[in-house]
Amino acid sequence: MIRKPIFLAALAATLVFPLAARADRDHDDDHGRKHGHDKHKEKYWDGNCEVERKWKHGEYEEKRKCRAPERVVVVPAPAPQVVVVYPPWIVRQHNEYVYESRYQPPPQRVVTGTTSCNSDTVGRVLGGIVGGTLGAQVGKGNGRTAATIGGAVAGVLVGGEIGKRMDAGRQGCVGQVLEIAPVNHRVQWVEGPANYIVVPGKVVSRNGGYCRPYTVEVRMEGRVERSNGTACRRPDGVWVAA
Repeated sequence: MIRKPIFLAALAATLVFPLAARADRDHDDDHGRKHGHDKHKEKYWDGNCEVERKWKHGEYEEKRKCRAPERVVVVPAPAPQVVVVYPPWIVRQHNEYVYESRYQPPPQRVVTGTTSCNSDTVGRVLGGIVGGTLGAQVGKGNGRTAATIGGAVAGVLVGGEIGKRMDAGRQGCVGQVLEIAPVNHRVQWVEGPANYIVVPGKVVSRNGGYCRPYTVEVRMEGRVERSNGTACRRPDGVWVAA
């Protein structure tokens, strides 16, 4: 009689405990769903896009926020400023290039032992270099201009073998370049089969006057000859060998 109640109590416990455990699990599941334990979210970058993924109650959602691609703007470097340095007797007045009065050659006159440049081509080249009133006068090669006065030379200006083959008129053209052209400006012209190149240097003061170094190059029939020298300017605009 005593064993039967004990058996029944044990049997009841085996039936009740599983039901209680299952109820507890169901309660936990309901509690988890209520409090969002079945939600999941992640974020990461895909290139320039931020991706956000969400899982909720078995449903999947993805959002993308993309930034505009970066633009690389290349700004070119400013062009170097080119400073043009003319001889001191050429000045700019009212946007025109003219002679400074105390250096201006006198009106046309015959100077013993001088020869002017005999090339219209050189006059046009130098006229384009200077511009303004003076450039127009030089290009025309007439009147009170450097083409007829400032380009004159006395004696032999260009030395070496080049000077021996250049007549006085072509040497006068070298003097004209020294009179008009800016420092280190390459002046080039063609006469007949020869290509002449003259590069005048910086004007320096010497014994109350002015002198310039120069380089003369002649190209003809595949040959190149070069000569360096220095010439000085007389008050009347005539260039003579230093």
